Amino acid sequence: MKQEKKGKAMCENKAEGQQAGCCGGAVKTGLAQWTSHESEYRELLIQMSCIAEKNGYVLNSDNARVEKVLGRMTENKLSAGRNFCPCKQSQPLDTSKDVICPCPDWKKEIDADGHCFCKLFFKKQADVKVKLGLKI
Repeated sequence: MKQEKKGKAMCENKAEGQQAGCCGGAVKTGLAQWTSHESEYRELLIQMSCIAEKNGYVLNSDNARVEKVLGRMTENKLSAGRNFCPCKQSQPLDTSKDVICPCPDWKKEIDADGHCFCKLFFKKQADVKVKLGLKI
C-alpha cells in the first residue's frame, strides 16, 4: 500500500514538472555498481513506477533488484538511446533485435508468474507473497 502511494506521488510530481525524489531520499550505495548516472536513473525509476501504476502493477520492493535492473537499463538508454531490457539483451547490446522495456510479453509473464521476467514489475499481491517466501 505504501509503495502504491509513493508511486502515485512520484507520478503526480513528475506530471507537475517538480523535482521528484525516489526511494524516500538518497540513492543507495549499491546503485554505483550498476550506473554512475544518478539523475538519469531517478528519471527512469519515476518513468517505470508510473508505467507500473498505470497498468495496475508495482515495482519490486527489493531495492537491490530494482537498482540492478534500472541501473543497467540506464546505461543502455545512455549508450543506445532507448530503454533496452538488460535482462533479455544480447551481449553486446543489439539495438536491431533486443527488446525495449516493458517488453512485449511483460503482461503475459506477470499473469503467468506474478512478475515479469526481470522481476521488475509485479502483481500487487505477488510482490508481498515473494517477500514473505510464499509460493505464487
